[in-house]
Amino acid sequence: MGPSAHVAMDSVFFGLTAACLFVMRRRAAADRPEAVDYRVPGHPWTTLLFIAAEWLIVASTFVHDPKRSFIGLGIALAGLPAYFLWCARNRKEART
Repeated sequence: MGPSAHVAMDSVFFGLTAACLFVMRRRAAADRPEAVDYRVPGHPWTTLLFIAAEWLIVASTFVHDPKRSFIGLGIALAGLPAYFLWCARNRKEART
C-alpha cells in the first residue's frame, strides 16, 4: 500500500476522531451538564476547520491517486465484518 492510501485513510480517521468530539461533548452535557463545564479556545470553529481540512486531504488524495486510495479504503472497510461480529458478541454477553 503506497503513501496515498495511508494519507487518505489516516485523514479519514483523523476527521472522524475530531467529529466524535461533538458527539461526546453533547452526550456528556446531556448526562451530566457539569461535565462540560470547561471551555476550549476556538471550539467549535477550530474543530470544524480541522475536519474540513482533513476531508479536503481525503478528496484530493482520491482525485490524484484513486487506485491506491481505493485500495486503502477497501482495507479499512474489510475490518467492518470483524467489528460487527465483535459488537454482536458483546451484546450477547451483556444479555446473559
